Amino acid sequence: MVVFFIRKTSFITLLFLLFACGGGSSDGNTTGNTATSLVSSNEQILSDPTRSSSNSSSSPSSPSDTPCTKIQQSPCSSGTLDPALTANVAPSEPLPKNNCYSDASVQCSGASNLQIDNHITVTASGVHTYGVSNPGGFSKTSPVNPVGLMLASGGTVEVRSSRSKNSAPSDVALILSNLGLSWDGTSERPPIIETFSPTSKRVELSSNGFLLNKDLPALNDVNFFDFALRGTAATQSHYANNVYFPRPQDAACSNVNACLLTESPPIVIEHGDWKTGGNQPTKLVASHAHLDGAVEVSANNTTVKSDSPNDSVSIEIPTILGGLTPGAQGYRTYTQWNYGWSNLGVWATQDRVNMPTWGGSLEDKKLISGTVAFGTVSIPDRIPVTGTVIYSGNVYGWLSYDPTGSSVPFFANASVTVNFANNTAEFLFSKTRIIEKDYSDIFQPLVETTLSSDRQKFRNFLNGRLDFASMQGGIGARFFGPITTGGSGIAPVEMAGSFNMQCAQASDCFVLVGGFLLKKQ
Repeated sequence: MVVFFIRKTSFITLLFLLFACGGGSSDGNTTGNTATSLVSSNEQILSDPTRSSSNSSSSPSSPSDTPCTKIQQSPCSSGTLDPALTANVAPSEPLPKNNCYSDASVQCSGASNLQIDNHITVTASGVHTYGVSNPGGFSKTSPVNPVGLMLASGGTVEVRSSRSKNSAPSDVALILSNLGLSWDGTSERPPIIETFSPTSKRVELSSNGFLLNKDLPALNDVNFFDFALRGTAATQSHYANNVYFPRPQDAACSNVNACLLTESPPIVIEHGDWKTGGNQPTKLVASHAHLDGAVEVSANNTTVKSDSPNDSVSIEIPTILGGLTPGAQGYRTYTQWNYGWSNLGVWATQDRVNMPTWGGSLEDKKLISGTVAFGTVSIPDRIPVTGTVIYSGNVYGWLSYDPTGSSVPFFANASVTVNFANNTAEFLFSKTRIIEKDYSDIFQPLVETTLSSDRQKFRNFLNGRLDFASMQGGIGARFFGPITTGGSGIAPVEMAGSFNMQCAQASDCFVLVGGFLLKKQ
């Protein structure tokens, strides 16, 4: 049924706006969080916690509290620019910078929402969108595995990705907040600070935004793990962003293997061929079977079934931590594709919500899935006003075609022809599929776009509304990297963005939450 429905749609028309970004007001036709002013005409130093070296923390109290712009490594070291990143860049051409806590080896999306329109959110160095499972009106018995997908916005989605000297990602941090996740059914849960760590630790954010990797407090420290003393009034943040496994070898484990369980497998990196002329990006895969919100961490009398992205995985072995095993509270996944200056992250987080343990009424599971395009955005004043350039690459994201079923990944090829002289761009998406390397088409929509320029608003931002048949949505994109010569023309070397689409009633048709990563040809 799904294939037939999609094949009926042979083309889609979108209307884009190319906004000016920098000086002037950022308001207008926006909803949600909007910055009241932009502090600089250079997009890399917008009003955002990742803006300057003045964010350095003062006198850490211990080595484990050392602020580090790297995600896992400490202490930090500055990055080295890969010569491949400056190929075909004129000697006089300025290179853009991503002011990610003043570390050139880390690329950030930005922490502040500057504009939200059609569920497309603009940040200092990125664009993101997401959807939420179990939307209101879908019948369900609680708790159940999340189903369906409905577009949402207003939350904060931040990614920080470290790069090695060969431009490959080395590690990543996914920071999520205000997504409508509540442990007690009333207040928002503490921010998610996900570093996909394979070792036991605790992660916090300093007051000026730095990631702090700390030693995990002793599980019998009732002043920190204070649920036994305070009940539902316990400090929720103390039960978030902890990695409990693997346990120290001297810990009291119920069996010989219990201490060896891990919450996150090692991050996997697959190198692409983009540095040698191809379009295949480098790929990073990370996951975490988490225990956020579990108050049983200092108990030892409960057996809890583990949730997992793979339904075939089920662990019911009583262990330490009150019988909890990795994944008892949910899981997170993150897959990132990158070229030299831009990245596209496809993420998901499943969490338990409305837990009676924390004062909630009816426990449930909630899954939020999204995409975020980010990196080192092109200097707005350097984006050309003449010429035609071709970009091509790939589309990635989440597809929900059944409101009673699970969302699945989808993939597609994409090419974009941008005419800078008349502000038009023509998009072509093809070979859309649910298996990345299976190139049998599901549908081949032709996407036509019209761009217009407004220098009083965001520069270097392509914004549009999708209105096709009974489906509506939004799309946003940005240029990344320096201006390069060669190929199809003089223009920014890369382009990336996010998009979404759904019917007025999410249960009426399929829902897409996607993104694209493109390279100048």
